[in-house]
Amino acid sequence: MADSTPIVTAPPTDALTREPFVSALMHHVTDLSSLELNQLPAPRVIAVDAPWGYGKSWVAYRLQDQLIKAHGPKSVVLIDAFRYDHHSDVFAVIASAVMKALDPKGKQKRALLQVAGKVMASAAPIAAKALINLATKTVGLDGDDISESISDAKDKVEDGIADFSEKAVEKMFKSYSDTEQVQRKFVESLSNITKSLPHPFVVIIDELDRCRPSFALEVLERVKHLFTADKVVFVLFWNSNAIHDSIRHTYGLQTSAESYLSKFVSLSVPLTLSSDRDKSPPKQYQGFIEVTAQRYLPSNFYDTRDFKDLLKDVAATFTASLRDVERVIRLFAMGGQSGAFEESAFVYLAMLQVMHQEEFNDFMSGKRQLVSNASMRQVKRIGTPSFKGRTTPLALLWGNFLYHAEIEKYTTMASEPIKDRLSDQDTHVFNSVGLNSPMSREHWLHQQGHVVYELIATPNFKGAEQPTTWTPV
Repeated sequence: MADSTPIVTAPPTDALTREPFVSALMHHVTDLSSLELNQLPAPRVIAVDAPWGYGKSWVAYRLQDQLIKAHGPKSVVLIDAFRYDHHSDVFAVIASAVMKALDPKGKQKRALLQVAGKVMASAAPIAAKALINLATKTVGLDGDDISESISDAKDKVEDGIADFSEKAVEKMFKSYSDTEQVQRKFVESLSNITKSLPHPFVVIIDELDRCRPSFALEVLERVKHLFTADKVVFVLFWNSNAIHDSIRHTYGLQTSAESYLSKFVSLSVPLTLSSDRDKSPPKQYQGFIEVTAQRYLPSNFYDTRDFKDLLKDVAATFTASLRDVERVIRLFAMGGQSGAFEESAFVYLAMLQVMHQEEFNDFMSGKRQLVSNASMRQVKRIGTPSFKGRTTPLALLWGNFLYHAEIEKYTTMASEPIKDRLSDQDTHVFNSVGLNSPMSREHWLHQQGHVVYELIATPNFKGAEQPTTWTPV
């Protein structure tokens, strides 16, 4: 069973350079554990998504190693879901692993055991001998911890009686008809144990995409309704395409799998090889950005779809934490509809200031070498864009940063009649900065940087985490 699973460490080699990803995942876990559920689009669940063969299990075990190193063995449990998908009760599998890792004592242990028994009894098919035995053995329940009707049913199952009277079934349903109340009591009992922890408690579930569809989806349902306790964060490792298939297999081919998953996952983080990073737009911050924008932006604020799409891309570029994303939204709300407000430059520079203040200060310093070095760091962070098709906001920013990184080169080129022989890259820089037109954008980034400076310095931004009152700059 899950409660006897030994701790397995990750292989020592990191051939695919996954350590930075694990570090970013640690930050996401910390963020989620500290946020209230009403600040999130779904429960405290992170989904690490990648095709088979991309090293998900290595990351899962490495994350476990790092959490144990940082907070001790009672901070994390790792469950190989595929090993247990033949069991009938998902809750028993997860709850037993959680109990083993947390190892509560005294009244806290008793309270959690008793309510866990009620959860299992209310959900279990009464005639399933294997399930009842699993439920009682998993969390150490005895006859005193379960209702008379369940105890009676258990005895009859063990005696080989397959059918029960309607009265027995009715009695069981009546005993546990208020499922919502039972679930709430379990969450409260678990929170009584986890809320005093000085660190997050993390449940890592690997190999979920290899499980039978009903088991995989029941994991999501159980996590949503029964494990939203304080400081508890789930990290699920899967191939989303396989999970989408499970959803459609269960609910029909026309079901929107992504919409279904959005109810269960707060942050979906793609684990991709470097060669694949530009193949699809990042979506991992989408739900959080939507919920947080509703909190901070007034209902009469202008259409923010472009801002949210841009922030999603910028957050992925920086591997931003949820707290960092929230701070940028607060700054955006304060920036309002100022005439000097330009979304793409503002959002990028706001994220730069929030996450890498020294780089931001160097870029804004006015000292040529510092500006050049800081600009080149942004060029590398964004990555070389495609020079064909529509110019995206990030591609435009890349061109502007490259101009500031190599300003002497481009100033000289702009003064010489060689524009018909420019490379695709140089043409992109010229177009981005406006060197081909009278309306040069040479100081565009720095102007937006000054707007960020002004907003960062306001007492309104330095204050509490409550939604900021919107006032145009």
